[in-house]
Amino acid sequence: MDKADRDTFLSLLKETAAMFNLKVSAYCLMQTHYHIKAVCKFYDVEEGDLAAVRRGVRNEPRDVGIYLLRTVCGEPLMQIGQAFGMTQHSSVSSAVMRINEKLQNNHRFSKRMNAVVESIKKGQA
Repeated sequence: MDKADRDTFLSLLKETAAMFNLKVSAYCLMQTHYHIKAVCKFYDVEEGDLAAVRRGVRNEPRDVGIYLLRTVCGEPLMQIGQAFGMTQHSSVSSAVMRINEKLQNNHRFSKRMNAVVESIKKGQA
């Protein structure tokens, strides 16, 4: 969701609330949640598994989720860190760098990543 989509949503929300004399107390745009769900579905893991710290063990689904939130959604490092239970934004940066390296050096991984992205695109159509 880009800024234009967000602005359109907020405009429609305001118009609809006025039309039906509603008071909107809160709203939530869950783009990041959608991407996390898509990664979990693709890798057949639970959301809680993405937040699990596994030192010394590569956690591809977690790294892919972090990468997508940063590169596709443009989420700030701190917000991504909070979503994945990380206290250091440098951990988020490290995951993004790992994925960038794998995309350049690992054809099989690139195919998996493309499949994840395609599944997200299909779900948003």
